[in-house]
Amino acid sequence: ITLFIDVMDTKTGTNNFETLTPLSFMVIIDASGTLIVKDSGENVCTNEFAGYQVKTKKVSGGYVIEAKIPWYSMVQSMVKSGKTIGFDVQINDSFNDTVGRQAQVYWSDYTGDSFLYLDRWGQLILK
Repeated sequence: ITLFIDVMDTKTGTNNFETLTPLSFMVIIDASGTLIVKDSGENVCTNEFAGYQVKTKKVSGGYVIEAKIPWYSMVQSMVKSGKTIGFDVQINDSFNDTVGRQAQVYWSDYTGDSFLYLDRWGQLILK
């Protein structure tokens, strides 16, 4: 599963993820529970999210992934109730440990290219 979070809600159209503001993150969690956080410069910054928790569980027909990602301390001065942030989520599935994707599910970007087409990201309103 990949979460795309843009605190500034930059809708820049057709672009590459690397052109986003410094407060943009790609959070990648695999079925084994490994979490990787990358910033908009493709730098791994997982350690900056100290205290994260990930639980994975195989169930009939698939798996369940739960994650707690304490990112608030990094963006505290930028967020408040009622603020809109850019967001998308994508699930890439590879069955039986084969190479490549066999299935994808998206929340906002129907193409599966959220890292390229930022204007297709959805929006979340913080409460």
